[in-house]
Amino acid sequence: MQPLRAPSIDQQAREIPISLIRGGLFYQVQEKARLIGPHTWGLRRRLPLALAIAWLPLPILAATHGGVGDLLALLMDYRVHARTFIAIPLLLMAQITMETRFREMAQHFLDANIIRIADLSRFHQIMQRTRRLRDSKFPESVSAFLDLPIDEETKRKALWDNWCRLYGRSS
Repeated sequence: MQPLRAPSIDQQAREIPISLIRGGLFYQVQEKARLIGPHTWGLRRRLPLALAIAWLPLPILAATHGGVGDLLALLMDYRVHARTFIAIPLLLMAQITMETRFREMAQHFLDANIIRIADLSRFHQIMQRTRRLRDSKFPESVSAFLDLPIDEETKRKALWDNWCRLYGRSS
């Protein structure tokens, strides 16, 4: 039986310590609420919470604004149940699969010698930049802005036209 050995300096340099999934504002909120741990996904807590947030307002609003008829129609609508009780658990479980696959793909760049030792520091710089982008508030702010109930022309002007004007590009 071989004794366990610490990884060599070369092996440590060739490991990918980045996650494209574990980061961002929404992830940090879940982490602070202790829904996600450093080495666990906490599906036992996150799944019921996500289902409650997605589904509970629907029957409450249907009953208060539409009455019993609308509530019964909601309860009989299979599309609502499929979107809520099938899609949300699948999306949460897909995070785990994506996390594993992304790490394996990034590690494959090193294991297959696609990234040479000479280019390793540049590769790690790119990974650090990717981590900073993942954790920045800008992408999630843009996503929240795009979800606002404003017309598409205003969104285009705010995001694209202003960027073009700032960088001297034609829109």
